[in-house]
Amino acid sequence: MFSVFRLLFALAILLSSVGIQYVFDVPGSGPLVKVVVLASALGLFLKGIPAKVPLFAFCTALFGTFISAAFTAFPAFTWPTYLSAVASLATALLFGTVTPARSDRDFALMGMAIFPLFTTAIGIFYQLLGIHPLFRFGRLAGGLGVPAFLGAAAVAGLMASLLLADSKDRRFLALVPFQLVILGLSGARMPAAACVVGCLPIVVARFKGHLQAKLVAGVYGALAAGAVGAVIAGPLIDRFAAGGDSGRELMWNYVLSLFHRYPAFGIGLGGVFENTPHYILVRFGTGATHNDYLRLLAECGMVGGGIVLLSVAAMILSTWASRRMNYSATYLFGALAFLLMGTTDNAFARPEIFFIWTVVSLGCGLTAEHLAPSRTAMVSRPHLRFAAEAAPRRS
Repeated sequence: MFSVFRLLFALAILLSSVGIQYVFDVPGSGPLVKVVVLASALGLFLKGIPAKVPLFAFCTALFGTFISAAFTAFPAFTWPTYLSAVASLATALLFGTVTPARSDRDFALMGMAIFPLFTTAIGIFYQLLGIHPLFRFGRLAGGLGVPAFLGAAAVAGLMASLLLADSKDRRFLALVPFQLVILGLSGARMPAAACVVGCLPIVVARFKGHLQAKLVAGVYGALAAGAVGAVIAGPLIDRFAAGGDSGRELMWNYVLSLFHRYPAFGIGLGGVFENTPHYILVRFGTGATHNDYLRLLAECGMVGGGIVLLSVAAMILSTWASRRMNYSATYLFGALAFLLMGTTDNAFARPEIFFIWTVVSLGCGLTAEHLAPSRTAMVSRPHLRFAAEAAPRRS
């Protein structure tokens, strides 16, 4: 069946996988990918059942950014920069406000499970044709062109594969060893930590009584990772053992100085990236903060930043305690894995990273077919009436 959400979501995966931003450096490609992801999230939202409390928290978070933008005293603030940044934040949050249909949930999970494998295959193709190297600084970058993003995509893919293996087909466990290898070769330290936080609870909670499946995934994953690691273990060991933050402390000090100068309302969402001094760009190589919590404080101040962070916490906790999730440990730890990524990466800005939260938001709870929508929802969305009638009755 044709679905706008599925078409746009598949297009977003394709555009990200081929590296139009970091491999080919196509002007405007970064915002283009985010717009496509946002459009797919809107398509899913319009088709599914909205979750009232998370939706209210979503609107509150966006309102918090608007307050900071309206009252900032930063002279270089511009509304176009703000609108671009708020669209990026909305994309990360919107997937957490809806209960999807089962078919849409499975499609999204399969897309995110295949994503790291597909972009790695694209990267191999680029390497063979001499278009772009498969490895960057001794780390696997795939078609994305950035090892850290590939590592995050591998974590989301691992979680998606495990959830699909539990809810749909055990054969999705065959993807797990390859995703583990991709994660290891990416040399991404924080995604590795996020993998432990997000994936282990899924295995423990979802595969009780399925020891054989766990052993197969674990043994083959260990063997595959060991075989590949034995070939290029040196650079990866050096990477994981290396200290420091890759020059991030220089960027963080600058961001903190902005917060100290504009503590109440910040400099406006998106302002850090647009106003990073040249000497930091030369040393650090980017205007991205690589710590979303510092960035939100600097851009939105104590007022707006506090509202955004409290709203995100409300979204997570209300979803976790909802009838749909029923205090799911896999959802809670998956959300924590995403929040952990925000301490050293641009978690709310990069689809490869916030897909970690998207996986558990869509994949851990009940689907639209198993929830009884309100009478109003049935009238406004006739397709939900059939979903409600088809849902199994609980005694």
